[in-house]
Amino acid sequence: MSLSLLTAWSALMLAALTLSEDVSTSMSQQDEFQTPNLVDPNCQPQVWDGVVCEISCNAAYESECQDIEWTRSCGWWGPCSSTGIRSCSQLGSGFKQVFSEGGYAGGWSNEAQKCCRCRLSQAVASSTATFPSVTATTTQAITSSITSVTSSTVSITSLTSTTTTATTTIACKACDWELVGGPFNRACRGGSYTDNSPSYYDVVSGEISLAVCQGMCLQRFGCKGVEYSPGRCELWHREEGIWAFAEPAGGNFTCMRYGWPARYLMPMDGGVNRVCRGDHPTDDKGQYKTVQEVINMEDCRARCVAAPSCFGIEYIGHRCEIWTRPIQASNEKEGFTCLRYVAPGRLLSLADDIHF
Repeated sequence: MSLSLLTAWSALMLAALTLSEDVSTSMSQQDEFQTPNLVDPNCQPQVWDGVVCEISCNAAYESECQDIEWTRSCGWWGPCSSTGIRSCSQLGSGFKQVFSEGGYAGGWSNEAQKCCRCRLSQAVASSTATFPSVTATTTQAITSSITSVTSSTVSITSLTSTTTTATTTIACKACDWELVGGPFNRACRGGSYTDNSPSYYDVVSGEISLAVCQGMCLQRFGCKGVEYSPGRCELWHREEGIWAFAEPAGGNFTCMRYGWPARYLMPMDGGVNRVCRGDHPTDDKGQYKTVQEVINMEDCRARCVAAPSCFGIEYIGHRCEIWTRPIQASNEKEGFTCLRYVAPGRLLSLADDIHF
């Protein structure tokens, strides 16, 4: 994508977003959110039971749900650390837990929850935008439309050669965004909380929103996630993905990665002391996976998120296998952990969509 085209596209998105914000601020914000009603008052989702509570909203309200994840990881000889969001209340007003599931493997545990609230229908403003694929057929339309924008406050301060070649968004039905380290003042990092090489990302500066920042990432080949703060968007293309984060002393940062959400990595046959296999317990071919050296389990999980295709991981020590075919079986082996990717709506077949 050329510099002028990306700048033009960003300005158009900004203009559309500003118009939407002007309209939404004119609406009444009174009672914008309500806590949903449980259809079955006795339904109380517990950790790892997989029960989904059905909800309903009052008249003039519609449901709004969001998935969260919390992970605790303990090294063999080191201290424990936790990442993610543990409670629905951290998301904001009105959110109620309606689903919970998780798993445990060795020194690692994970809980994924679904949180819902009711939002006033007249005040609904989509938190994400649908961004068109930028191809040769849309270049002329974008270029001509930019003449209606009197001035652009968006500028590209750094570009790499790998980010100027892609012109089309590659579909990925099961891919999604997930927060890294939680929603409150988290800056993206590579292999540790101090690993912030400028080679990992490109910077876009200007009056842009998080939604526009995410949209730029979706239009860019090889983008693994974003770091956003007011007036600044980092488009991360680190091949290994994003797993570490830092909490800056000042500022308001958000770190999000895009790919196969790690919350869907579930223990295979208990996970602990298991190695991953294909169709049966002895089906273990080299072409089923790629082997990478990692720092820890969280690094291995992050590489699954960032991989073109990931059906699960096998982990021990600093060795991480990214499985590129469905994991249907496992075998017992001391010290290993096998996690299979199980996401709602994703077909566990080689014909499933991949992303880059």
